[in-house]
Amino acid sequence: MCKMFVIQSLIKGAESPGVLKILKFQSTSQFQLTTMSRQRKSNKMIKQPIQIIFGNLQSKKRVSVALYESDNTIEGIIIGFDEYMNLVLDEVTTHESSGTVTSLGRILLKGENITWIADAA
Repeated sequence: MCKMFVIQSLIKGAESPGVLKILKFQSTSQFQLTTMSRQRKSNKMIKQPIQIIFGNLQSKKRVSVALYESDNTIEGIIIGFDEYMNLVLDEVTTHESSGTVTSLGRILLKGENITWIADAA
């Protein structure tokens, strides 16, 4: 059975303020000392990628999608997606590295072909 005790450092100048010392007693003769610093928590929540895609779906923003192992990008409006990040895009245009732009209409883009998604400029 591992008991854990937390003590705060009271020696001035020995450590920076807000440092905790954690003692873990694994047996009566052995213990482990770990120093941890307290980090201030911010109220900022990290969004999951699926939440970003859902936000673009709801706002009907035009997005730019980079294709895996290709210099081409696709721009379009997300009208559907699934848990595999397969996207249904409408009003799609492809932008090739040579500068050629091609209109495709509505497509299904498999998630395994996506490198990144960003708001279209």
